[in-house]
Amino acid sequence: MMPLAIRRVLAPMLVVCAVFGAPASAQGKPEDLVAAAITVLGAAIKTEEAALAGERALPTAIGIIEQAVAPHMDFAGITREAVGNHWARATAAQRGDLEREFRQLLVHVLARLLVTNKSDVLEALPTTAPPSAKQALVRVMATRQRGAGTQTLEAMQVTLRRTDSEWKVFELRADGVDLVRLYSNNFAVVIERAGGIDGLIQALAQRNALNAGSAAPKPRAATQ
Repeated sequence: MMPLAIRRVLAPMLVVCAVFGAPASAQGKPEDLVAAAITVLGAAIKTEEAALAGERALPTAIGIIEQAVAPHMDFAGITREAVGNHWARATAAQRGDLEREFRQLLVHVLARLLVTNKSDVLEALPTTAPPSAKQALVRVMATRQRGAGTQTLEAMQVTLRRTDSEWKVFELRADGVDLVRLYSNNFAVVIERAGGIDGLIQALAQRNALNAGSAAPKPRAATQ
């Protein structure tokens, strides 16, 4: 379900956790919202530091993403874009199933990245978006500790759209590649080869079932 190209581009996506961890009511410049969100995410990581380093790391990370990140992502819009032209031919029930399964997949992906990159230092860069903007592009730099030195990663581009009084993520770009477009290409192949929209829903559900199994902590051995 997730080709190598997507896995490679997803590596810097931990910044999304910072971008959307702030309260939905936060106002002001988009970069101010991101900066506040970085603080929120850092506090969650610090609180769950021991769990994120143990056997319950992935379930703990999923909980953090569900609480701090998922509510601030436009999953309906992201799913619609990823499915592309096929969305118009999907029924209301199929659209609901697609959004639910794709949401679960993205939450799992972000949780894995949180576990892997929890020590990254993030910084939101200034934007030129006016206060009345309905859409804004925020660039976030990430610095990673590598041995005795540090590595500065290429800035990721996150497109925010304002819905009513809150910002929500709509597009993600890393290394010049649009994440939604990558998924869209993959989804198109699955739809063509696996029986249309229902085939895609089934493929997503199967991937999510496998991910759920990998996220479940191993049972402890019984003591004698």
